[in-house]
Amino acid sequence: MLSLRPDPSQKETSVERERRHLDLIVKLSGRRSLVIENKLFDFPRAQQLIDYKQGLPPALRESSLVLLSLMDPPTGGMPAGWEHLSYGELGRRLMNRFASTADFSRQLMEHWGQLCVLLQELAGALGLRDDPRERFDLSSVVVGIQELEEARLRPFAVKLRAHQLLHRITDALGSDAGRFALASGYTNGSALLEGFVTLNDEDEVGWQLQGNQWRLAVRMRKDTPLYGRGEALRKGREDRVRQRYIGHMDFSLLDEWGLTTAGGEGRRKFLHFAPDFVYQRRILVDPTVGQLVELAARTSRRRGYLLRSGTPTSCGQPCTRGMPPIRAFVGIGSAATACSTSR
Repeated sequence: MLSLRPDPSQKETSVERERRHLDLIVKLSGRRSLVIENKLFDFPRAQQLIDYKQGLPPALRESSLVLLSLMDPPTGGMPAGWEHLSYGELGRRLMNRFASTADFSRQLMEHWGQLCVLLQELAGALGLRDDPRERFDLSSVVVGIQELEEARLRPFAVKLRAHQLLHRITDALGSDAGRFALASGYTNGSALLEGFVTLNDEDEVGWQLQGNQWRLAVRMRKDTPLYGRGEALRKGREDRVRQRYIGHMDFSLLDEWGLTTAGGEGRRKFLHFAPDFVYQRRILVDPTVGQLVELAARTSRRRGYLLRSGTPTSCGQPCTRGMPPIRAFVGIGSAATACSTSR
């Protein structure tokens, strides 16, 4: 089922679980060891796989490394040395290897293979379709949310769709994707996606999507003076954003892509997450997958343009004299194209 290369030096046959944070270590006499990282209902993360490989003891450094997951591999592809195996493919291999016989143990393995295939089919039914007009919110497209809740599968469905949305955002950014810190997560029952760039080796500027909240944000790095808790530091972060980055709090792309928002109160107000985060937000009303992909990709490119173009001016935008207007990167007008320093 899994191709394990010969290793005459391997004399041990054993299976270990949850050793050194590794889900499964399989040793077969005469074969190279197999290390499996199992992500059944959670995000596969490239950095985690890299860290696990680097932390392998000497005896396991030549092992075959396999990520087993229901979700696609991490954005950007599999880290060096790792292979991906889906639950669906594992199930098909088990069913072929242990075809129905009268032997109970073989029947058990065949049925377990069928379960793996069914889980993969469930992931396919809950995941994003190819239609960019599909609504991203799970409740907009899935009948039987209560049944998912009772089966404790709703968190997986939300994570799955967030992971797939991040893949599409990454694809939309193309060769630019590597310049942004893109990530997906899950918090307070909602998907959390984000994309940030670092300006001036100090502040991170970018966007977040959590549930139906679209945020434009500035995050202070841990090694900077404004990182920390307390009213004085909170006010200092807010003043810094107001003085240097107010031009980034530009939500005009929402209108550009026909996104409906709810609630107009407090739109100019800064919100905070201590010890480092300042943002403004809009509440999105039932956005489509295509709208969110375009919104995230174009917002990321705008921040990437700021990264290339230098120090912010007094209007909160970088000086763009002699450089292409932001319209060329994000397809809209902005404060920078109207700034006197960019003419």
